[in-house]
Amino acid sequence: MVGQILIGLFFAVMGGYNFKNRSHLLESLRGRNLRVPEWAVMAALALEVLGGAMVIFNYAAKLGAIYLIAFTVVASFLLHPFWTVKGKEMWKHLLIIASNAAIIGGLFLILGMHR
Repeated sequence: MVGQILIGLFFAVMGGYNFKNRSHLLESLRGRNLRVPEWAVMAALALEVLGGAMVIFNYAAKLGAIYLIAFTVVASFLLHPFWTVKGKEMWKHLLIIASNAAIIGGLFLILGMHR
């Protein structure tokens, strides 16, 4: 249960941080020639916070974990395209992708706990 709360807290806190700094997030996406309207970013951040809260409070935690898996996969590939850069920049993005894969593993464990 402690692990479930910690994973949920991670997403809730990071969602709040990303909301506060959403202009930087939008700039990052525009820098990759993606056209993502602000409402889509807001919806993704709402999903991040909502999914985190669902996992923290064990309220439809399975659905919350599914939301967070989808969010993490999409955000990872949109924001960390390691295959487009070289050198230290590539390793930075690859490390984030690997960390996100581990977090997704934790979310799958939550799915397994709530059958």
